[in-house]
This record gives sequence, C-alpha cells and structure tokens, in this order.
Amino acid sequence: MMKTIVFLLMLAASGLAGAELVVQVEGVRNGKGKVRGLVFTKAGGFPNDHNAAAAKTTAGAKPGTVLLRFGKVAAQRGSIVVLHDEDGDGKLDKNFVGIPKEGLGTSNWAKRSKPKFEPTVVDLQKGKPIVIRLRYP
Repeated sequence: MMKTIVFLLMLAASGLAGAELVVQVEGVRNGKGKVRGLVFTKAGGFPNDHNAAAAKTTAGAKPGTVLLRFGKVAAQRGSIVVLHDEDGDGKLDKNFVGIPKEGLGTSNWAKRSKPKFEPTVVDLQKGKPIVIRLRYP
C-alpha cells in the first residue's frame, strides 16, 4: 500500500516538471516558408547554431501571428530565438555584411544589434505563451 502511494506521488510530480512551452510569434509578414524556434539553455552556439539548441520546433508561416509549441521543456530558464525562414532552407539568410534578410526575433531583445545570450534569458516555466515579435530588415 505504501509503495503504491509513493509511486502515485512520484507520477504526479513528474507530470508537473517541465510545462509545455508555447511561443507566440508576432509580426510574420507573409505565408512563405516556415517559422522556426530554438531554445538555448547555454551561451554556446547562441543564436545561430541549431545543433546547440536544447529544443527546436517549426510551424507553417502565415501573416500575422504564429504559435510555436515546444512541448515540455525541462529547463527553468533559457533564451528563445525565432526566425521566419521564408525560403525554407533551414537557415537565416543574411546579406553580404551579415545583416539578416529574413525575420528574426528573440526573447527580451531590446536592441537592433546582434542579440546576446544573457539579456535574452527568460523564465521558460511561466505557463503562458511568451510573446516574441519578428524584426525584418
């Protein structure tokens, strides 16, 4: 009997760990390509290395707002990067001086310069969508 109660308590606790992470991407300019999302829990690889991301997801693009669902993310804090991959090649296209040609956004991105990891870190477990607005050149 005691083992059953302990098991049920452990099962209930495991369901609470890692709430579903939903990102509301605003300002998508058209329905071309995909909207891609990356969650980084460490500065290494941020914001460009898709392989360094702790979680990834993709949704079809549509003008206006797109929801990205990452499922359960175990990390408490991290930085979220979203891009509007208009040509569907899986990467952020840039011009000859390195300025993005496609839409880009991150959590807490306040400046127009390249985002840095620490200032863009947010609470990933708050239980409501995190809003990120895309910026286009």
